Formats: sequence, C-alpha cells, structure tokens
Amino acid sequence: MLATGQPQSRDLLAEVDSAAGPFQVTTGGYRFDDEVFSPASSVPLLGQHTRELLHELGYDKQHVQALVDENVVGVPGS
Repeated sequence: MLATGQPQSRDLLAEVDSAAGPFQVTTGGYRFDDEVFSPASSVPLLGQHTRELLHELGYDKQHVQALVDENVVGVPGS
C-alpha cells in the first residue's frame, strides 16, 4: 500500500519529534478544507504517562512507587 503513492498524495504520513528523534506516524487520513490533521504533539516515551494515569485511576503515590520498584510498571528514568 505504501508503494502505491496514495499515502504521499493524501499526506497520510507525518513526521513528529520524539525523545528518540524523528518518528513517522499516520495522520487522520482525510482532508477538511484542504487541511490534513496530524498529531499536535510529540510521541511520548514508553511509560511517560504511567504515574499520571495510575493516579487518575485512584492509586496513591506510595502504591505507584511500589509498582515501579517491583518492576510491575515501567516509567522513564527508573
């Protein structure tokens, strides 16, 4: 499918920044008023939002840290 030229003509692929360097992602796959919808931010690191999401799910700081310490969940830099 990528070799057909359709992705390029439809701007189906976009390059965004990440901590690991440029990363290719897909866009919305359609145009609206000749505008292509692409990701508005960079690609997160694996586990970058783990603590935040666990807190939103009701886990307290100590429980989240215990999960990190026991390698149940991964967060960057731990």
